[in-house]
Amino acid sequence: MNSASFFNSSARYLGLCFIAILGLLSIISSGGGGGGSDTTPPPPSGTAISGMAIKGPISGGTATAFELDSNGVKGNQLGTATTASDGSFSIDIGSYTGNVIVEVTGGTYTDEATNSSVSNNTTLRVPLVNVTGNVSAQTTPLTEIAAQIAENAGGLTSANIQSATALVSNLIGGADIVSIEPANVLDSNAATASAAEQVYGLMFWQMTVMLMGH
Repeated sequence: MNSASFFNSSARYLGLCFIAILGLLSIISSGGGGGGSDTTPPPPSGTAISGMAIKGPISGGTATAFELDSNGVKGNQLGTATTASDGSFSIDIGSYTGNVIVEVTGGTYTDEATNSSVSNNTTLRVPLVNVTGNVSAQTTPLTEIAAQIAENAGGLTSANIQSATALVSNLIGGADIVSIEPANVLDSNAATASAAEQVYGLMFWQMTVMLMGH
């Protein structure tokens, strides 16, 4: 699909989605609480959680996986990895199975509104249910919103994680915010990404532009 025509046809839809996302953020506050690259880390030999840390792609960040118990309480650290220049990471969690939360801190990313390098001063999380075998999981501002919604619903339990993830996914047209890799709109390869990847990536671009006043 031609990237220019996709931008034009999606602007109204993404604007409405952005308003809905801002609404969720205001509720959370009042409640208290890609393109390809050969720098992708090779998969670990054991069970792994692999994905992208995106705010644009976060380079040099730390991705850490922790256990989540049945009440949604964070437990032991399972593993950690450094994100590559394209935001990719792969965390070896050994033989562990069960619920997990991945947290990404630090690093730098390219602001998609200004195309400038920015330090990442926030923590992005993605909570995962029934992790077993090798799992693909993206860590993005939308997965962080889902984590906060689940927490405000009573904690990071399996039911709350699944409900919150489905809610945020539906706001961007049903694209799974955990398993689908957002397209990097600053990369020419974004034009060949799937429609779901483009929508996910364009959501970040529009959020950044609107928040920056561009």
